[in-house]
Amino acid sequence: MASGHHEKHCPSCASRRPSRPSIAAFSAAGSLAICGATPSSTPPKTEHPNLPVSEARPIHCRASAPSSIGVNRTTPFALSAVDSPEFETKAAQNRALGNTTATPLQPVRLNILTLGGNVVVQSVFASSDHVLAVKEAVNTAKRWPIWQQCLTFQGDMLEDTSTLGELNLPMEGATLEIVMKQGLSVEVIALAKQVLQDGENAISFISSNDISQVRQMIRPPSLCVVSCLAVLQLCAGTLESIDVNQNGSPRNPDWAAVKKMLSKPNFLKQLKQIPSAIEQGTLKVERIKACRKVVQDGHLCPVAVAKDSLTCCGLTRWIFSMSLYYDNVKQIMEQAGLGDGVTFSELTSQPVAR
Repeated sequence: MASGHHEKHCPSCASRRPSRPSIAAFSAAGSLAICGATPSSTPPKTEHPNLPVSEARPIHCRASAPSSIGVNRTTPFALSAVDSPEFETKAAQNRALGNTTATPLQPVRLNILTLGGNVVVQSVFASSDHVLAVKEAVNTAKRWPIWQQCLTFQGDMLEDTSTLGELNLPMEGATLEIVMKQGLSVEVIALAKQVLQDGENAISFISSNDISQVRQMIRPPSLCVVSCLAVLQLCAGTLESIDVNQNGSPRNPDWAAVKKMLSKPNFLKQLKQIPSAIEQGTLKVERIKACRKVVQDGHLCPVAVAKDSLTCCGLTRWIFSMSLYYDNVKQIMEQAGLGDGVTFSELTSQPVAR
């Protein structure tokens, strides 16, 4: 009887397997697009006798993984092919000792298949590697985004932070099946990009001389002060010209701090860093809230601001666009079911697997 089959049906072995969330919950919600047809519990042994070993191999774990995972650890056996002398020697030694499952730092051969039985990756991993390393190997081989991949073993969905050794995989080889989350529509991402473009257009006509004129105002109109203070709150922690407290808020939210912010020759260029900070998740929600509070308390309106200063009107329109872009990015990430480990830039940098 195959080791995987034995462990699945034997109560004593099943009790030693770590519990994992069932993939049925994902399928019931309709959030997964199944790649292929009827699941195959074992890798095909005769249908593909001459399949080449994939050149994909595990790489470093992502920096977003918890430190306890061993972020910078590489796979000891990543460069070994499935029929390498190192693998066969280890396998022979363990057969002689009666071992049937892989133990930490020992190689294990993995076959990654779609539910229809199509081979995605065949490679050798160490039992100490994490499931995330397997997803990275799939990404290297197929360019399928990591955030879309869900790996399962015997019907159970695997956590990225689990090591292969915790899964009680058979040392001689195991089959993991892959299903893909539904990708975001092109229209949704295009809408967010349009909001970003509106923000860039709002300040495209502003020159350094325009900013200098605002900074030299002795008695600036109240709405101009409000718009500049909103920019100050939004950009605190991103623009180096803004002095901040330990919590990231502006140290002195007043006109003097605004004048210092506007005095930098590259002020307009620095504003273009804000969308990237939103996409990378480095712009804190506190900055958005503080900016919106200034806008709300000051009853800021682009049309009204334009009566006092077209430059401040452009800054006001930019503020509104950045605030909306933040909401769009957040909504897209939530709809994709992504956590803090994946950024909007990564989400949109690779083509979605269909």
